[in-house]
Amino acid sequence: MVGAACALFGCVAPAASSLEAGAPVAASRPDDGLPYDRWHQKSVHNAYDHMDSIGDQLRVHGFRSVEIDIHEGKLGAASIEADWWVYHVAIPGFDDSSCATLSACLEQIDAYHREVPEHDVLTVFIDVKDELEAAGHRPRELDARVRASLAAGALFEPRDMLRRCPKASSLRDAVAGSCSWPTLGELRGRVLVVLTGGDVCSRDARLSTYLGEHPDERAAFVAPRISETCDVASQARSGEVVFFNLDGDSFHQARTIGRAHLVSRGFGGGWRGGIDDHEQWVDALEAGVNILATDRIDAERDPWTNGFAPPPPRPARNVAGR
Repeated sequence: MVGAACALFGCVAPAASSLEAGAPVAASRPDDGLPYDRWHQKSVHNAYDHMDSIGDQLRVHGFRSVEIDIHEGKLGAASIEADWWVYHVAIPGFDDSSCATLSACLEQIDAYHREVPEHDVLTVFIDVKDELEAAGHRPRELDARVRASLAAGALFEPRDMLRRCPKASSLRDAVAGSCSWPTLGELRGRVLVVLTGGDVCSRDARLSTYLGEHPDERAAFVAPRISETCDVASQARSGEVVFFNLDGDSFHQARTIGRAHLVSRGFGGGWRGGIDDHEQWVDALEAGVNILATDRIDAERDPWTNGFAPPPPRPARNVAGR
């Protein structure tokens, strides 16, 4: 049962002793014909905060999605022009990282891309912890850092989505209206970067600041967080939001997001933040969450992270709130 689901949804099926031998985990390749918004996969929560490097999370553990937290400053360290520190919280002992800066973390992803240029699409979530308003740390510097850190042609940007759908009036129209999401085959060898960190319900929210007046020129997509005061419909009206970020209390929103042919990323919330127990994992799957962020990166130790259930049925194309 799990094997069949892995073949369809692309989860990892490790060999019995592959991790001990240091060999790459054998992963069932997802169907190239599957649209990106129908792919259900697991992601590494706080990928920099594990014994295994981000590179090994991709090579050995078979992940195709990771999360990186970025901060403008760090206690006891100088701010870095056009780069960001990577850590969880500014408390000694909790601010360690396997890659100290955004550029260093992206270099590991780029190294994997150069080693395996025909890899399944990689989705990199960057959680923006500070406002993007300080000199040297504005949206244009973040875009420049992302673009410079990845090989030419690797990054799949919002403008690439718009180019493949010339009739689209917005990014949302390009994936859920005039056109649809590209297939995994179309995205082979590409990297999508998605920013999280708040919502887009106010003009001064950091993701709103990132989008600015010309969202089609940005290097990354945005995934605003859902809350009682800032729901799916209100954040999707702009047409520039095609990803959403859901904590455990918002998993039930995944069906609404899925029916609109948009993509949900789920995390557990709380101090650790990942979907780190079997019960919550099943809750996320049953709700139809697309990308499940977990701290349980060793599938041999926690085999339930390789269990993927089919997503809920979807009706004919009908984008909510349009």
